[in-house]
Parts: sequence; C-alpha cells; structure tokens
Amino acid sequence: PGAQPSDAPGLLRKLLQNVDILVFMKGTRAVPLCGFSERMCRVLDEEGVQFETVDAQDDTANPGLREALQNYAQWPTLPILIVHGVVVGGTDIVEVLQRRGELLSEFERARTSVSLLNEKENES
Repeated sequence: PGAQPSDAPGLLRKLLQNVDILVFMKGTRAVPLCGFSERMCRVLDEEGVQFETVDAQDDTANPGLREALQNYAQWPTLPILIVHGVVVGGTDIVEVLQRRGELLSEFERARTSVSLLNEKENES
C-alpha cells in the first residue's frame, strides 16, 4: 500500500531534518500551480539560494502532509518557507525580506538559533 495520512508527521520530520531550506508549495519548482508559489521560487532563485520544494497540495503522493505542515508551522496558506526547521513565512514576508536586503541574514539567524538549541540539548 502507498503512503497513509498517518505517515505525514514522520515524513515532515524527516524532510525538516534532512533539508536545510524547504518550500512547501502548490505544485513543483518546475511547474508551480499558483502565482505565490512561483514568486517564492523566483525570489529564492534571484538570491542564489539552494532549496528544495515539496508539493504539499498533492494528497495522492503526500497524504496528510498539508495538515501536518499546518500543525507544525501554524501557517494557514501555501507556500511556506522553512529554513533549518524555522518557519520564515509565506511569499509576502519573503519578498519584504528580499526588498530590505535581509533575506539571507534571516537564513543565518535560523541556522544559528537551531545550532544554539542543539548545543543546549547536547549539554543536558
């Protein structure tokens, strides 16, 4: 049998652990299915960011993933940019960060906060 909705939280955890910069979107990077998803990918490409995408709307390939993602991110819409497990936000936020020249520093802040959390967990 294929993937089940109950597998979605585990799949999400695995993606977040193994991929530093993820865009959960409608469609794929090559074929985005909405303008917001296309704009998100374009901004990241313009900034030279290496990122992966996941079609969170494809309930056949990823059953239950969108719901698991919404529970994790507390973000109601797609696309969602997550960097080192930290929710950055949707397209509007990413575009504002790019305009301000703060997008890449936001990525560094996310990486640093995760590193500090990991160090603290290792100390205990």
